[in-house]
Amino acid sequence: MLRKLIRVLPFPVMALALVFSLAFDFEGKANAASPTSSLVLSKQVFAESHPAWQALHGLTAEQYQRTFNELVKKGYRLIDVSSYTIGGKDRYAAIWEKRNGPAWQARHGLTAEQYQRTFNELVKKGYRLIHINVHTNGSGKDRYAAIWVKQKGPAWQARHGLTAEQYQRTFNELVKKGYRLIHINVHTNGSGKDRYAAIWVKQKGPAWQARHGLTAEQLQRTFNELVKKGYRLIDVSSYTIGGKDRYAAIWVKQKGPAWQARHGLTAEQYQRTFNELVKKGYRLIHINVHTNNGKDRYAAIWVK
Repeated sequence: MLRKLIRVLPFPVMALALVFSLAFDFEGKANAASPTSSLVLSKQVFAESHPAWQALHGLTAEQYQRTFNELVKKGYRLIDVSSYTIGGKDRYAAIWEKRNGPAWQARHGLTAEQYQRTFNELVKKGYRLIHINVHTNGSGKDRYAAIWVKQKGPAWQARHGLTAEQYQRTFNELVKKGYRLIHINVHTNGSGKDRYAAIWVKQKGPAWQARHGLTAEQLQRTFNELVKKGYRLIDVSSYTIGGKDRYAAIWVKQKGPAWQARHGLTAEQYQRTFNELVKKGYRLIHINVHTNNGKDRYAAIWVK
């Protein structure tokens, strides 16, 4: 499995980013619905001087934890993590940035019960969920990875373990109440069914679009249509249904720096694209990995 550690010196640029701070990795997990609370937008376009960053993929749970500990000690914070399974073993891809910010917490390898318990405990302490990733391990059990940040903000809602129908119904209800989707993750459970985890925030902002259940061809066609209208991709989640790749994604109509997005890449294609774009001054801001027929497939977003 290819792995790449990247160190990039700070340079000024606009970017899509997540807001976090310092924390340590433990184990925890959450369940279907979360209470409404104030939250900060986790993904947004803004201008600032960008710090050093690190990105790795193909890490075992032990390698991920060790890297996490080392980087946190150096002042890095986790901004994105994707968990998946290769050969029955858990693997992780993640992005860290060396930046200041509010307190944060991250967990991985959690059962649903551990996640829910951790979710409840952290929300009581003033934390809000800004990222969630779920995968099914080699034993057919769901495992959760998540990031919380301690920061005030607008009301928010989070869900996980939803069927496609439950997700669509929740989506419709929340949008009617003024919520906007800021993060989505879809995985295929041990029964081969798609399950949805998502975060909404009640906040005004630029026009946005969200889709799920798209084939690779539908994603590309939708991508092309929305980009022509001035939208940019800010989140993408890939998964498999019936042996076929499927995608869920969020776009926002907002100006910003040059950006690049890819989906359906093999590990080799991803590494090659990564190297090429980094040489051109791009930085990785989002990564999602899923497994199809035992092969890892990558979807990612870079911004210049």
